[in-house]
Amino acid sequence: MSMPSTPLVTVAIPAYKDKYLYDTIQCVVNQTYKNIEIIIVDDASPNDIESVVNKFNDERISYHRNAQNLGKENPAHNWNKCLSYANGEFFCLLCDDDIYSPTFVESMLNLADKFSDCSVFRARACFIDRNGNETDRYPAPPEWESMEDYMWHTFKGYRTQTISEFFYRTNRLRECGGYALLPLAWYADYLSIFSFASDGGIASTYMKLVSFRQSGDNISSQDDKNIITKIEATNDYVDAVTQLIRKIDTTDSERDYLVNLLYYRTGIHTKWSIRHAGVAELWKIWRRRKNLRIRPSLVLYALFHPLK
Repeated sequence: MSMPSTPLVTVAIPAYKDKYLYDTIQCVVNQTYKNIEIIIVDDASPNDIESVVNKFNDERISYHRNAQNLGKENPAHNWNKCLSYANGEFFCLLCDDDIYSPTFVESMLNLADKFSDCSVFRARACFIDRNGNETDRYPAPPEWESMEDYMWHTFKGYRTQTISEFFYRTNRLRECGGYALLPLAWYADYLSIFSFASDGGIASTYMKLVSFRQSGDNISSQDDKNIITKIEATNDYVDAVTQLIRKIDTTDSERDYLVNLLYYRTGIHTKWSIRHAGVAELWKIWRRRKNLRIRPSLVLYALFHPLK
């Protein structure tokens, strides 16, 4: 692959866990494209993140430690802290246990060169377990799709994403005010991508260049915790995405169809979360059902058909 230019690329790692951090940093150091800055933001971790960083003798690496844990209630706060340090024309965010293939940055820059009106670029991803073994993969994406099409595929269940496989023009993220802030960052990755891609869609590669580690230690792997907070975040997400849909230049019927799909998809997740709740949590949900927009029948069904 040939590059038309060598823009600076910021690869940011919001760090809290140290178990796989060395491998995560190493995969960035080993990128075939070399004009990168590697920004590691230690979110006041109780683990010794700095000692892992100090194992690397690479002048491209800069280490920052937050005075307090920004991501305790909302990991997206630390994502935006990472963005605040970025000097690159392009930006990507790699979670502290995920892995890039060596050509990730190079491939994303080639997409950026090909789709000059686009600000969001995506690699195909696979899932890996604690030992790095592939357990599943995303389907191959189209080379380009509009935000509207990406939403449709997401709401139909044909798109799954994490935050690590995306690559952006930095100025677009800043125009949008950074990553969306939702409690626990629940659905924040989806809302962020919809917002960032609203002006130029998403360009993707069919190549598997990102490995998302399902270690069981991340928030998305803990469906039985923070259920009420997740329901509140889901409601905020639905409200925000509905506003984005209403701005799409299409017919009212097509916009209504997308909104209905959104409600259907998030409703499935909410039902699943409620059925994970214990009796005490169900009682809290019952008492707050109007504010949480929960039908009484869902709580009653969960009481007699729990998933635990």
